[in-house]
Amino acid sequence: MDKVLISALVVVYNEEQYLDECLKHLLFCDELIVADLGSRDKSLQIAAQYATKIINLPFMDLVEEVHYRVIPLLRNNLILIIDPDEILPNEMIFEIKDFLSKNNEFDEISVPWRFIFKNKFLKGTVWGGNDKRKRIILSRRNVTFLPYVHRGIKYNKENPIIIKLPSKHFIKHYWSDSYQQLFAKHIRYIKKEGKSRYGNSERYSLSKKVKESLVVLYEGLIKMKGILYGPREIFLCLFYSWYVWQSNNSLRHYEKRIE
Repeated sequence: MDKVLISALVVVYNEEQYLDECLKHLLFCDELIVADLGSRDKSLQIAAQYATKIINLPFMDLVEEVHYRVIPLLRNNLILIIDPDEILPNEMIFEIKDFLSKNNEFDEISVPWRFIFKNKFLKGTVWGGNDKRKRIILSRRNVTFLPYVHRGIKYNKENPIIIKLPSKHFIKHYWSDSYQQLFAKHIRYIKKEGKSRYGNSERYSLSKKVKESLVVLYEGLIKMKGILYGPREIFLCLFYSWYVWQSNNSLRHYEKRIE
C-alpha cells in the first residue's frame, strides 16, 4: 500500500481487544506512533508489529494530555488521531487517499462515525445515530493542541477549512463494553472537566448548570429520539445529563481551589 505523508497517533493503555484491527488499518500512514501509558496486557506486543515507534509514557488520565506532549514530536504536518478501539474501514482509507491526492488546503477532515455499546450500535442519544462525525485528520500548522478533556483542539484562525468527507462507510467505535467501563471512564473525565471548562472561559452558575443539564436531556430523549429506542438509550440520555451536571460541579470545585 502506498504511504501517505500522515503521522498517525494512537494512545494505548491495556487495549489488546481491538488494537490489532485498529493498527493494521493505519499502515497507509507514513508514520504510525503508539504512545503507551504502561499497558500490562499484550498491547505492546501488538503495537510492535505495526508501529514506526512506540513512546512509553507514565499513565495520564486524559488522551488530550498525551496529544499535547507527543504531537510536537511527530514528523508530518498532517496528523491522524484515532482511539485504539476505533476501526477505520478499508473503503474509507481509499476515500481519504483520493481526497488528499487532489486537495491540500484544509485544516480538518471529518468522517462518519458510529458508536458501539455492549456490542450493539447506539441509536438516539448524544452518542447514537448515523449523523455523528469524527475529526480524523488535522493540519498541525493550523491547530493548537491543549491538555483539556473534550476541548483539546483550538484552531489558529477564525475560519478554519473543515472538510466533511462524504462516505457510505464509517469508523466503528467500540465505545464501552460494559456499564462498569462506562462509569469508570466518565468519572475520570468529570474530575478533569472543571479545569477544562475554566480554560474554555466558562464560569460556574447554578442556573447554567440546571439549564445545560435539562437541555442535553431534552436533546437526547426528544431531538435525537432516544426515548423511542428503549431502556438502554433512555438510560444513556439520563446518564449524559448527569455527566453534564457533575461536570458543572467540577467547574465549581476547580474555581474554589484556585481562588
